[in-house]
Amino acid sequence: MNRNRIAALVAVCLLVATAAQAGLILDQFQEEQNGTAGAGGSLWFAQTFTAGMSGPLARIEIGNTSGGWWLPESPPVVEIWNTTAGQPSPTVLGSVTSPDLIPRDGWLSVDFLPQGIGLTADQMYAIVLYPKDSAGYATVGVRWNPDSYGPGALWHWNVDEGWQIAASFGGGGDMQFRTYVVPVPGAAMLGMIGMGTAGWLKRRRAL
Repeated sequence: MNRNRIAALVAVCLLVATAAQAGLILDQFQEEQNGTAGAGGSLWFAQTFTAGMSGPLARIEIGNTSGGWWLPESPPVVEIWNTTAGQPSPTVLGSVTSPDLIPRDGWLSVDFLPQGIGLTADQMYAIVLYPKDSAGYATVGVRWNPDSYGPGALWHWNVDEGWQIAASFGGGGDMQFRTYVVPVPGAAMLGMIGMGTAGWLKRRRAL
């Protein structure tokens, strides 16, 4: 491969990367809270959600804005799973162990971009949460209302029962969460990248 071709390949990669990082899109979210859930011991929690757009998963934010917590506290392990028949399946798409606790009055941001997880619009996934330290708890904010987030639900898992819909106050609920996606370049953006690369090559040849 000659120098011109190598340089062209580098230019295309840089242009694509620039387009991908131009901005993140807040895709799915549930930001209300009237209680908490403590993932710990043999109890895990998961929030299913349906992607609204296709693209690489960039970031997940887990909230606990009421200030309540379970002791002893532990940083969480946050994972993305596939789902089967609406519940979390055993296929783990990515896993991040956070060095930080979920704040007692705020949001924890977890970077998933290095995991290379591509979400598909209208497909359901699960955010799975459990503590890094087996003796501790990862506390997450919950809105106990089954209608707080329509295209998903809060689940819990233990050894005896497996995955079950989490319920309190006579109904289900949803985790405080946000998902961010990197927008995939559309035809217009790809056309701009192509024209930019062609122009760059033309200038190179003229030198």
